[in-house]
Amino acid sequence: MSSISEDQKVSIEQVPELCDCLNLIPTHTIGKLYLGAVGGLRDLDKYNIKFVVSLFPTLNIEIPDNVLRHEYSISDQPQYKPRMKSILDETTDDIRAELQKGTNVFVHCFAGVSRSSTVVLDYLLTHEQLNMTTFQEVLEWIRKFRQQVKPNDGFIELLKERHVLI
Repeated sequence: MSSISEDQKVSIEQVPELCDCLNLIPTHTIGKLYLGAVGGLRDLDKYNIKFVVSLFPTLNIEIPDNVLRHEYSISDQPQYKPRMKSILDETTDDIRAELQKGTNVFVHCFAGVSRSSTVVLDYLLTHEQLNMTTFQEVLEWIRKFRQQVKPNDGFIELLKERHVLI
């Protein structure tokens, strides 16, 4: 990946294959919610995914024209907490609307560990009535479906503030 420049278009075939590229997260909606790594873009057709939320600084990956994508440039560092807040404010309701329409949604960052898991956790805590009061409970629950989930400290702090978790 390091040989690809920021402004270069990259085909899906050039995306690295990473293990556990995407995982299904249970919701109470018609559509399915997937969380994972950039390599999951290879499986958009396989899982009939039509809405993608991409979270990483720069990498212009081409996807099929029939897939709607929201792209957000953000690094996985705690000091990007204000940027992540604005992303959460924008994406959570969009994800909900697509899932309620029956659209399959894929939220990813590069490795599917911190940025994308923060967005999915925020969606779940906002719209899915998880009935959990501690952040540790929420983490243990989502890790049943994707073990790699580990938001950075700034993103954890943001989620706790937004959802009054201890």
